[in-house]
Amino acid sequence: MQNKKFQALTLKIISFLYISLFIITPVLVYHKTSELFEFNKILYIYLITGLVSSIWIYEMILNKKIILKKTILDPFILFFLVTQIASVVFSIDRHTSIFGYYGRFNGGLLSTFSYIILYYAFTSHIGTIFNREWVLKLLKVSLFVSFAVVLWGITGWIGYDGSCAVFTGVLNNRCWTESFKPALRMFSTLGQPNWLGAYLAANLSFCLYFLNRKLCRDKNISTHGGIIYLILILILFGGIFATKSRSAMFASSAVTLLFLTSLFLSTKQSIWEFTARYGRQIGLIFGASIIALVVFKTGIPAIDNIVRPFSSNRNITEAPKKNNTPKIFISRSSDIRRLVWDGAIKLGVSYPLFGTGVETFGYSYYFKRPAAHNLTSEWDYLYNRAHNEYLNYLATAGFTGLAAYLLFLGACVYLFIKQFKKTKSLLVVALGGGFVAILITNFFGFSTTTSSLFLYLIPAFQLAASTTEQKNSNDVSELSGLSKTAYILPVIIAVGTFSFVFSYFQADKYFNLGAQYLDGQDFSSSIQYLQRALTYKYEHVYEDKLAYALSQAALVAGVGGNDGKDVGSKLIKAAKQFNEKSIIASSKNILYYKTGSKVNFLAFQITSDGNDFEDSIDNLEKAENLAPTEPKIPYTKALFLSFYYDQTKDAQTKKKLAETALDDVDKAINLKKDYRDAFFLKAAIYAKTGDKNRARQNLEFILKNIEPNDLEAKAELKKL
Repeated sequence: MQNKKFQALTLKIISFLYISLFIITPVLVYHKTSELFEFNKILYIYLITGLVSSIWIYEMILNKKIILKKTILDPFILFFLVTQIASVVFSIDRHTSIFGYYGRFNGGLLSTFSYIILYYAFTSHIGTIFNREWVLKLLKVSLFVSFAVVLWGITGWIGYDGSCAVFTGVLNNRCWTESFKPALRMFSTLGQPNWLGAYLAANLSFCLYFLNRKLCRDKNISTHGGIIYLILILILFGGIFATKSRSAMFASSAVTLLFLTSLFLSTKQSIWEFTARYGRQIGLIFGASIIALVVFKTGIPAIDNIVRPFSSNRNITEAPKKNNTPKIFISRSSDIRRLVWDGAIKLGVSYPLFGTGVETFGYSYYFKRPAAHNLTSEWDYLYNRAHNEYLNYLATAGFTGLAAYLLFLGACVYLFIKQFKKTKSLLVVALGGGFVAILITNFFGFSTTTSSLFLYLIPAFQLAASTTEQKNSNDVSELSGLSKTAYILPVIIAVGTFSFVFSYFQADKYFNLGAQYLDGQDFSSSIQYLQRALTYKYEHVYEDKLAYALSQAALVAGVGGNDGKDVGSKLIKAAKQFNEKSIIASSKNILYYKTGSKVNFLAFQITSDGNDFEDSIDNLEKAENLAPTEPKIPYTKALFLSFYYDQTKDAQTKKKLAETALDDVDKAINLKKDYRDAFFLKAAIYAKTGDKNRARQNLEFILKNIEPNDLEAKAELKKL
C-alpha cells in the first residue's frame, strides 16, 4: 500500500517536471550570466533531466523492474547516438564536443544525452502517466506560454522593453547592444528573432488544431474557446512577422498549408464541399494572418510595400544620422550563408567519416573558410554554426553523422504519416506540423534548447497520443538481488545534478564578471573572478580569458620600476602557462593561438626578450596554418613586425623586418582587397623606410577606393 502511494507520487512529479520544461524553458532569462538565454535554458534542461532520471530509477528500484518501453524509433536513435559518440572520440576538441560550444551550449553530447533520456523516460511512462489527454493538456500549456512570450516581446517592439525594466530598472530599449534591436526584430525571451520564430511556428501548428477542434464542436466562433484560439493565432502570426525571420514565415506558411491539406484529405469531400464546410475556419485563419501582416509587416520590401497603405507608421526612436555619415555596407544574409555552407560542405568532404567533432564548427570553419567571406560585411565575425543544421552535422559529424541524423528525422516523419493514414487524426497533423516547422527553420539556422525539446519530444507525444487507456504498457524485466543500498543511486544522481548545475551556473557568473572587469581594464578584479570561475568548473575558455587578463596586468605592472617588473614577470609567466593549457585542451582553436601571440608580444614589451617576440610570431604562424584565409592573422604579424622595427637600431635587422612586414601585409590585402587597416599599415611601413611615394599611393588608395572621408588617412597624407 505504501509503495503504491510512493509510485503515485513519483508519477505526478514526473508529469509536473515535463510540463515545467515547456513552461520555464522558453521564458528563462538571466542577465548576470555570460549568455542571457541559451545558457540558462540548457542548465534548466540538465536539471530536469537529472531529476527525471533519478525518479525513474527510483521507480525501477521500488518495483524491482527495469521500466523501459521499446519504440519504433529505437534503432534510429541508437545509430544517431553511436555516431555522435564516435564524433566526440575523434573530435579536434573533445571538451567542446561534450559540453557544447561555449556561448551556444546546446548541441554537445551532454545535451543530446539529455534529450534522449527525456524521450525514453517519457515513452516508458506512456499508459501510466502520458496519453492523449495529457498531450492535449501539454500543447495548451505550450500555447499559452507562447502567447506570454509574444506579449513580452511586444513591449520591446513598441520601445518599452520589459526585459530592460527588469535588468536595469529603466523602461526602454537601451539596455541592449547594437546586435539586439527588439524594435526592429522581436526576439523576446528566446534570444534571437529566428529562434523565436521557430518556436512560434511550432506552436502555430498546435493552435490551428485547437481552433478547428473548437469550431467543429461548437459551430460558433463567438464561444469562449473559439475567440481565445483565434486571438492566439493572430498573436502567433504577429509574433512571427515581428521577428522578420523569413525561415519562420516560410515554416508558418508550410504548417498552415499542411494542416489545411490534411483537413481536406481527412474529410474525403470534393473541394467545393470542403470549402462550403470549412470556409469559415479558412477565412478566419487567413484573416488573422493578414491583420498580423498589416500590423507587424514582414521586413520583405516587396510584401510590405503592398500592405503599407493599410498600416500606420510606427515611430522608432533612433539616433539622428548626420549628413556626412558614411553609408554602411551590409551584405545580404543569403550571400553570407552560401559562403558558410560552402565551407561546411568542404569540411564534410575533408572529414567524411565523423567530421571535425560535435559542435566544433566555430574552430574548424576557419580550415575551409572561403576567401570570398572577407569581402562581406561580416568578414570578421566568428561563425560557431553553419547556419544550416544539416550542413552543420555534415561538417562536425561527417557523412555518417548526417546520415544518422537524417534517418532519425525521416523515421519520425514516417511515424506521423503512417499514423495519419491510419487514423486521419488532425492531432497527428498538429504534432507533425510542429515537427516540420523545426525541420524547416533548422535548414536556414540551427537548433536551440527550445527547438530541440520539440524535436526530440514531439515524436514521443505522438506515441502517447495514440494511447488512451491508463495501463502499464512498459516493457519490463525483473531486477533481482537489489539491496536497500540501491536506493542511494537516485539520490546520488539528483544531488550530482544539482551540484553540476550549481557549479556550472556559478562558474559562468564569475566568468561573466571577469570578462566585464577585463573590458573595464580592472585587471586585478578580472583575474580574481576568472580564477574563481575555474574553481567551480573547468573550461578552456576561462583559461584563455585569464591568460589575456594576466598579460594585461603584467604590462601595467611592468612599467612600475624594478619591483613592478618582478611582479610583471610573474604575471606574464602565469599568463603563458594558462595559454599553454588552453592550447593543449583545444589545439585547433586559432583564437587561443591569437591569445598566445598577444601574451608573448606583451611579454616582449616588458622584457625586451627576442624569444618572446619569436614566440608571438610563432603563435600567429600556427594560427595561419589553421586559418589560411583569415586576413587578420598576417595583418597582425605585419603590425608586430612594424613595432619591432621601431625598437631595434640595427640597420640590417630593420631592413629584414620591413621586408617581412610588407610581405605579410600584402598577404592580408590579397585575402581582403578592401582591407583599410592593412593599406594604412602598409603606408606607415613605407613611410618608416623613407619610401614616401609608395606610402602616399596606399593612403590615396584608401581615400579613392575604400573611404573618401577617412580623416586619419587624410592627416597622414598631409604629413608626407
